[in-house]
Amino acid sequence: WSLWIIAVFFGVHYASGSLGDKSWFYKDCVERCLSHSLCGTDVPQRPVEWSLLLLGWSCQEDCQYHCMHQLTEDDIRYGRPVKQFYGKWPFVRVFGVQELASVVFSLANGLAALLGLYTYRRLVSKRYRLFWLWHVNCAVTVHAWFWSVVFHCRDFPLTERMDYFCATSLTIIQMFCQQVRIFGGSAPFRSWKTAMFGLADGLLFVGHILYMSFISFDYGYNLAFNISLGAMMMATWLIWCYQNYGERPYVWKCVLFMFLLIGAMSLEINDFPPLWGLIDAHCLWHLATVPLTLLWYSFLTDDGVYECKNK
Repeated sequence: WSLWIIAVFFGVHYASGSLGDKSWFYKDCVERCLSHSLCGTDVPQRPVEWSLLLLGWSCQEDCQYHCMHQLTEDDIRYGRPVKQFYGKWPFVRVFGVQELASVVFSLANGLAALLGLYTYRRLVSKRYRLFWLWHVNCAVTVHAWFWSVVFHCRDFPLTERMDYFCATSLTIIQMFCQQVRIFGGSAPFRSWKTAMFGLADGLLFVGHILYMSFISFDYGYNLAFNISLGAMMMATWLIWCYQNYGERPYVWKCVLFMFLLIGAMSLEINDFPPLWGLIDAHCLWHLATVPLTLLWYSFLTDDGVYECKNK
């Protein structure tokens, strides 16, 4: 689960500059477009469409978009590799949306989390000691996917930071829920352990956000931070599964989830230029996580039902 979060949200956007935007042809094209469009004047010769204005496209960004695709079309025509621009592939925008497929699949992930919670609420008794914990988890999950949708609609400094910070919040809440579930005991919310976990995790999250906000928005550090937590959580879940596989018949769902997650992560490793300007490896990774979300909530539901019946 935690490694899924990391790859989903941090699998892209590590470069501030790429071969495409550094090329002479691109820079010259943008300069000529800006000059022709009279960007920055009160009445530009080529006004930006209303659908683009609604999503914050400026005259200059519109020029950059058209020049990016002009260079990409030339590369395809002459058999050259497709280049990235500002760390991203040249996607075709749809009504101003930069990465439509990732937007749709991010929405699907949020809906899958809500569907999983609906099933959980229907089958698990409210007397279950962790009943409301997974509600909080779902709220943080949906909030993170909301900012993923916003970020893939339009990549601004603010939307990028919110996407990264909310993804980290999802990693932290998953770690807290795991700690409470495995180590919290029979009355976790009366336990000093839960208070200790909550304080430590909260301070860790705040410290990370403060560092990223005021010291260095470091992609490498952010990735290492989340991967370290994710690897630790995955190992902890697998150990728990090994210890409980004989007693709990549903443990296989957690194990299957972990291994499918590792397999699906190959989509992020084997990146490729977007097909038809819409479908790239990252959006397919988003698509792959939709059934994984349902599988995870199925495990949580079975765990809650079992705990209510046997504890």
